[in-house]
Amino acid sequence: MPRRKSAAELAELAAKKRTQEAARKAAREANPKPYLARPETDFEYGFYIDPLNNEAALRFRIPKDSLTLYGGLAKAGLVATLPSGKAQINIGKGNKRVIFRVRWYFGNATPEVVAETAAHGRWIRFADKTAGKYTHTLPFGASAGDGTDPTPSVDSLIVRFDQLFNTVPERARLLGAKGVVLLEQGYGSKYITLAKVAA
Repeated sequence: MPRRKSAAELAELAAKKRTQEAARKAAREANPKPYLARPETDFEYGFYIDPLNNEAALRFRIPKDSLTLYGGLAKAGLVATLPSGKAQINIGKGNKRVIFRVRWYFGNATPEVVAETAAHGRWIRFADKTAGKYTHTLPFGASAGDGTDPTPSVDSLIVRFDQLFNTVPERARLLGAKGVVLLEQGYGSKYITLAKVAA
């Protein structure tokens, strides 16, 4: 158990956090950035059969940059059209239905030291930008994307995740020297990790 901080230490930490938040607020106010919606051409739509309810197919709006980097719809276990005999459920903002996704980042062998500023302390970053982002997230299906498995399960999803990511070429391509990929289950900001592969 870590040593408990004294009242003086807590007061000093609180003052530092207030100063950092004031610096972040001042920076935002000095450089206002208007909201720019991404064009629809930046996205692609795909389905996977829900491993928790095989009668339904979930439809996702997926960023093309991450999808292309990963290897396309089929590799992610998705299909472009609604699978035969399945009920369509659209997944969007505010969704409360449990979904399955992969989340990964490419990590460099030598970390970047992000220097301390008025807005934040010094920290170490292994992640590197690929396709314009540090972290990529995609829905992940259990079938090979050809609809041949009409009744996927969570177990088959975990097996497919391991087969795809736990190979030397894929770890080198997507994760680099220090990257990590997670198979997650959940919704909104509530996710649990089902499987993990690290470079």
